[in-house]
Amino acid sequence: MRAPGPLLRRLLLVLAVLVAGAGTAVAVARPVAVAATPRLLIFPDPAPPATDPPATTGPAPATTADTTPAGPAPAPTADPTLQPCFGAAAVDPLKPCDNPGLSLTVFPAPANARSAQKAQRCEHREFSADGLLDVCFFGARPEVATRTVALLGDSHAAHWRAALDTVLEAHHWRAISIQRAGCPLTLAHPNLPGRTRQARCMQWNRAVLRWIAAHPEVSVVFTSQHRGTALPARPGQSPGAARLEGYELAWTKLLLHGVRHIVVIRDTPRNSGRTIPCIEHAVAAGQVPGQVCALTQAYALPPDPSVLAAKALGSTQVQVADLATFFCRRRMCPPVTGGALILRDVSHMTTTYSASLGPYLLRTVDELMQSWPDGADGTLAAAAARRTR
Repeated sequence: MRAPGPLLRRLLLVLAVLVAGAGTAVAVARPVAVAATPRLLIFPDPAPPATDPPATTGPAPATTADTTPAGPAPAPTADPTLQPCFGAAAVDPLKPCDNPGLSLTVFPAPANARSAQKAQRCEHREFSADGLLDVCFFGARPEVATRTVALLGDSHAAHWRAALDTVLEAHHWRAISIQRAGCPLTLAHPNLPGRTRQARCMQWNRAVLRWIAAHPEVSVVFTSQHRGTALPARPGQSPGAARLEGYELAWTKLLLHGVRHIVVIRDTPRNSGRTIPCIEHAVAAGQVPGQVCALTQAYALPPDPSVLAAKALGSTQVQVADLATFFCRRRMCPPVTGGALILRDVSHMTTTYSASLGPYLLRTVDELMQSWPDGADGTLAAAAARRTR
């Protein structure tokens, strides 16, 4: 057999190189395919959204398209309620506190303020047969409670519940709450829209007084209500006089039924319809919402008729818990204090700010209790009894 010529030898050499190159390419491709699987551990799926509403801490950063894979999810933002000087603590007149890091914080965020409200916790509930009363029991257990108190009134009483929890825990008190939206605790004829609503409110008030009469263990009543008006009870009576008289009559009935002390909590400020949008705009612009959206005290916190009625009675059995300094300062009322949103709408306090007021409501109640004798002086109840004979 003849040996291959030079041209044939070159062709055979080129063919051998091509075959060897193809084998090498296949061998290199295999590790790449295997190594692709562990990359899933480097780029995990985004973390699920948080269930709690996030705090609004400043303007949202601008977003741009980015085709690079996302890195690991960032650590969750610290709970602002745990920060120093959060909420009412920022304006404690006895212990000044300042945390500049909260100046742009708004918690809960206005858009989430309603949904962020915590449900009222009840150990158990009782309902009257006529459907008028929904009685919530909470606080210390009956076997260890040192006192039983009641929180009565409309929604402006209900939003003090989170603050009252601090008082109950400190004193080992048991509590009941009875509320009706839009219906203050009064024996006046409330000026409410619609005759049916007016009638049901008056029926509710009488039912509350009957319930208290049937439960003599209730020794203290906390009450608060919106600044509603009342219809005159007789010719010549002004709506303002009718409102004050309605409070006095209801409180007198409570005292005659065995209640020892009534604590009237001054009503909270009010927002304007533009306050919440102002807060959102301020945060987006990097401005301090508590400053740029504040309202004058003359508008936001007018006199509370129930406080005027309590002071007019001049009795140690009917006292006022006034926490106005935690809402308004230097004739201005900011909608955000210490990073906490105060009102979730025009007039209802957020659970967050109410809870931050707990230590200061406790301080106020402790001061009022210094005038409580072991046995109530009974001056107002005795006077009322003489008038009813």
